Amino acid sequence: SLEIQFPIGLHSTVCFRMEDRNSNDTNQSLLHTVTLARIEQHHPVIPKYQFAIPEVHTSCFCECDATERCSSAEYASERCSEKNTQNHGCYRTYFDKQPSTSCPIEAAMGSHLCCELKFAPFENITYTAIQLGSPMTYAVFMYTSYDYAVDSWVVKETRTIITQIEGISSHSNLDSNGLLMMEVIPSGQFPHQLVNGMYFTESTHVGSTGEIRMGRVNDFNDMNPDDLGWYRRNDATGRFQVPSGELTMKRIHEAKVIDCKQQRISSLINANYYKQNSFILPQYVTNIYRWIESAAFNESSRQVIVSHAHGVNLQLNIHVDEDFEGSLVLLHNSSRLDSFSGSIQVDSQSRHYLNIILTGATGKMNGFVRSNQSAAVAQIYHFTVYIHEISSTNRSLLVPYPATLDKGEREVCMRAEGKKEKDSICAVFPFHEEALE
Repeated sequence: SLEIQFPIGLHSTVCFRMEDRNSNDTNQSLLHTVTLARIEQHHPVIPKYQFAIPEVHTSCFCECDATERCSSAEYASERCSEKNTQNHGCYRTYFDKQPSTSCPIEAAMGSHLCCELKFAPFENITYTAIQLGSPMTYAVFMYTSYDYAVDSWVVKETRTIITQIEGISSHSNLDSNGLLMMEVIPSGQFPHQLVNGMYFTESTHVGSTGEIRMGRVNDFNDMNPDDLGWYRRNDATGRFQVPSGELTMKRIHEAKVIDCKQQRISSLINANYYKQNSFILPQYVTNIYRWIESAAFNESSRQVIVSHAHGVNLQLNIHVDEDFEGSLVLLHNSSRLDSFSGSIQVDSQSRHYLNIILTGATGKMNGFVRSNQSAAVAQIYHFTVYIHEISSTNRSLLVPYPATLDKGEREVCMRAEGKKEKDSICAVFPFHEEALE
């Protein structure tokens, strides 16, 4: 045949040869391989800004009588003095009508409290807030041809082929001579995709990449002190500040006098994510979603590239040039599975999956789950896994498992591709559930 068709899974390789018995063309001695190396979703980055976790130093003092040192004119509407502006942001707050019971003569209008808050980026670490748009999905293939000479295989040609896999079928030349053509047929909408919205990453130098985190991050035009990104870099000055700082400080800084004479004062910043309170940064998306192998922001390309870890299959057609008088022969590398074991897991974040340990496995394995060990019981879930090593290996895998299925142990059966269902190997998986975080 001048065309071969086959499915290909992520990280798996297909091998084929060209045969023409009437020719001595050296192309016939070549072994051709196509590997689905990566599935990537490229998200464009819309408005972004840099922010830091602020380290805040607060100094307050109380006066029984209003003076020029502590007055509304100096602290309610004025910024810090120039000598105190070396930090990345300095703001003043003023509180009147404070308790004056400890003052020499109790003031009818109460004591006066003045505060100064100095900000600086905690540990000088900077983050970049990014807003993800809708992605384009690409498949990255590795094509390699080998020639067998002097009792060994020698690489003759290797190419990386990137093709978009949404919408209509795509066509690409495999080899540099244009003798082989690869058609990639879309397999419908992909089951996984990061939702559009705000994410962030630790800032790096231009051209490098950083893994992104997912959490509550202020949008470009928002300023919520309960979310990340309320302490930002000013692009014009290069210094960090709190947007609308004076107004924001009046809203989030709470202070009161306990004893004015002894300068006992209570001060609190009503916000999240600042040094002086305990905070935990949100997790990397790779720790949240098991289908993600990596999710990194590239500053120079203004893209977030999400690379899939598993669960993607494509249909390929390989065509040979019409002038070739012969056929394409697909070389089957048989799948194998010696044994397996595992459990059904629900982790501390309520994610459900099959934790499978494979022994002596290679190639493609098909599996199903049923509620008990009776063959007459209906199968309640089906799955497929791939082991891309050519030789048999031992491997642990996490396979998504529907949360809608009832809790409890289940029988899991698996078989290597090409085996009949009646030849499946079965094992009982116990059910384990972790407590919520």
